[in-house]
Amino acid sequence: MASANLMTKYHIHVINDLPEFSSTLFVHCKSGDSDKGTKDLSWHEEYVWGTRINFFRTTLYYCYLQWRGVKERYIEAFKAKRDEIRCEKRKYCLWLVRKNGVYFSNDNSSWFLEYPW
Repeated sequence: MASANLMTKYHIHVINDLPEFSSTLFVHCKSGDSDKGTKDLSWHEEYVWGTRINFFRTTLYYCYLQWRGVKERYIEAFKAKRDEIRCEKRKYCLWLVRKNGVYFSNDNSSWFLEYPW
């Protein structure tokens, strides 16, 4: 178990890396008690927000992603018990949406396919 500081703020980024001239990426992120709203992302645009882990370590944000007219899926964009460890060093979780799925990184250089379409 990580010794997460409840005051630590984590930053979540969802980045559109779909083909440059394809349709936009629709993103809607929310938790059980906080709706971050919707956004249509053009190529290389980002949807960004910050959160802190609650006392019970149950903080969870999920996002609905829709590549307009092509693909759609839900992802767990921030899950406290998972991400307090893997996003701890730099305090951010990065999600890169590509034509074959959604990739995760915590350092903006090593990307791992976490959610195929």
